[in-house]
Amino acid sequence: MSVSLEKELKNLTKSGKYYLGVSKTIKSVLRGEAKMVIIADNIPQSYRSKIENNAKLSNIPIYVFKGTSIELGALLGKPFKVSSISIIDTGESRILDLVGTS
Repeated sequence: MSVSLEKELKNLTKSGKYYLGVSKTIKSVLRGEAKMVIIADNIPQSYRSKIENNAKLSNIPIYVFKGTSIELGALLGKPFKVSSISIIDTGESRILDLVGTS
């Protein structure tokens, strides 16, 4: 059974804990809190590099959302752009299955 990003993001927002935005994502990665990071495909390269480098050092998987930050925000039900999401607690979602981690 494949994991649907849209469905699992809805489950995450209902039952899990997460941070939105680049600065909170970077902080949670540096603290080792993040279990996974999702970034929008159009995130500025400087932020993308910083998130990817720090996540790699902490062995935190990254999922690149194949869409814009506007589309990612809409999937989360937010009326604003979301460039990155740091997942702290998956709650009842199976979102980590997107990167083959559990």
